[in-house]
Amino acid sequence: MLGLLDDPPPLHEVGAPFASLLEGLFTDPQRFGEPAHAFLRRLLTFDDRLPIEHGLESLADFDRHLLAGLAARPEVRLLPRPVGAGDRGARVFANDLGRLHLRPQNDPLPDPPGLALHCLGYVAVPREIYRAASLAAAADAAEERRLRAGIDALWGVEEELADTGRLLDRVDDAVRHVEAVYFYVEDELFCLMERHNTLVDSAKGCGLLTRLRDLAPAAWTPAQRLGVAALRSLFLSGRSVRFEELNGKELTARRLLARLRELAQAYACFGGEPAASRAGLFDLARAVGAAAQRSIGQARLRYRYVNGLTFLKTERLTAGDPQPEPPFPARLGELHRAWVGTPPDPDGDRAIDELARAAVARTRSGEAPAGPRTPAATPVEKLIEELVTAAMLDADADYGMSSSLRDLRHLQVADYHERLAGIVALKPRDDFFCAIVSRPGLGERLGERLAQHVYHAVQARMEFNRWHFVPGNFPEAEVPRSRHYFYPPVLPDVAEWSDMRHNGHRRGGVRYSIRSPGPDMGEPPLLIAGHPYRGFYDIRAVRMAGPPFTVEEMLRVRRHRLWLGIVWRRIVAACEAAPGAIVVTGFATGEGHEPPA
Repeated sequence: MLGLLDDPPPLHEVGAPFASLLEGLFTDPQRFGEPAHAFLRRLLTFDDRLPIEHGLESLADFDRHLLAGLAARPEVRLLPRPVGAGDRGARVFANDLGRLHLRPQNDPLPDPPGLALHCLGYVAVPREIYRAASLAAAADAAEERRLRAGIDALWGVEEELADTGRLLDRVDDAVRHVEAVYFYVEDELFCLMERHNTLVDSAKGCGLLTRLRDLAPAAWTPAQRLGVAALRSLFLSGRSVRFEELNGKELTARRLLARLRELAQAYACFGGEPAASRAGLFDLARAVGAAAQRSIGQARLRYRYVNGLTFLKTERLTAGDPQPEPPFPARLGELHRAWVGTPPDPDGDRAIDELARAAVARTRSGEAPAGPRTPAATPVEKLIEELVTAAMLDADADYGMSSSLRDLRHLQVADYHERLAGIVALKPRDDFFCAIVSRPGLGERLGERLAQHVYHAVQARMEFNRWHFVPGNFPEAEVPRSRHYFYPPVLPDVAEWSDMRHNGHRRGGVRYSIRSPGPDMGEPPLLIAGHPYRGFYDIRAVRMAGPPFTVEEMLRVRRHRLWLGIVWRRIVAACEAAPGAIVVTGFATGEGHEPPA
């Protein structure tokens, strides 16, 4: 490993933009000319692309305190060679995923599996800063030992930790049903993401969760005991998506308990027994999970901030007051006059319901959409397309989309087990659709790229995503293990830098995005044949450049997605009265719509 540091290899192939960004930071000749703290901050934030508070949470305790001390000493610079016998020397290095270390230069190096380390330089740390960082890190370590001892005492006592085999089965299953799990405990990497996997079995060998089965928990490393207990407790607090709040960070018992208490405090507005007072890890996690369920229909909306550089997805809450009703979109008003015969009602929900009833009736009568040809083949599809268009324009996006299932009869089979077997057998390309709309003028700007990398590629990916989500509405034990799926999204999110690690997003220009799944946790689920579904449809908006989307813009897209939910409830009602009454036949993969200016 020392040889790697002296002669670092090329970065791993983790997506060209991300690799290029790291390469540029790691080799930046200015790193020796600017204050060490300024360069280290740029590393932590990937040149101001990741909020600093999340970057700091990737650091070990000593490293974090050392960085804080250097902030007051702008004269301290990064050096190209080890420090002599004077001030204490710290080695600055990072791994292929961008995790930064500031370690005493003579300390042994971590050995993360499948990752190379890159030496970036050395720092001559003033003695008072080095001493203060050491003392503060020692205090953190003492508190960490105390909290970990409390968690270790739960093994064999707490119900969740009593049966180790069952626990590992549950954790193994949970990490497979989320996009990315990626965090550190001390220097051990716990991950299942992209090309990196330390947790579950693969063609390359046994994962950690399998290797632990042959050992009693007392024989596991302290990091392994904390990592497994954390994964299970986080699942109890909000299923597998909670894991993504740790992505790119270092997990400590302090951080785990603090985050659960922070969520409990935030969820106090949803009523019920105060959860923050729960002392034990698993009691607190279960209380947070129960409080999350009470968020359904509440004024304060849960949503997530997403950063594509570290796959971080962290939950937040909107302000308490609901957003004012926006003006009814002019293009939907025109459709209302044409189909209903009157101007739209001032109440947007009522106007959309009238439009949905008219669209269903016109579709059932075999009427084709009026006006210029688009990928929408029926009036219901035209209404979906118009809602996506209105949302895209309202959010000032470059393109938008909505995906779902073409034929609800797959979900209306009377026998429960036959229904589930049919759902498991659905095909992404055949059984799902994606309606995609681009802003006026995008075709002229992108040329052939619009059809190839936006319309065709993005639609195919959205159909595949929807295929992934539908089985997640059923109990885990009932879905065959051979059928991979993700839990359906239940919170809207606003994302940044999604094109840095995901090649499909890079080709499609998905730098900033909004995803509003439906129904989300702010509303009741969609009932089809008596079974509840979430994340069954959505509206997404994409911005290829410019500023990130704001929370206000996310709420505007969600307003249109709530209207889309009214349409879907009308579709369900029609199909439950007459199975097959509404089947989506348009929106062929590769066909998008660019409305005129």
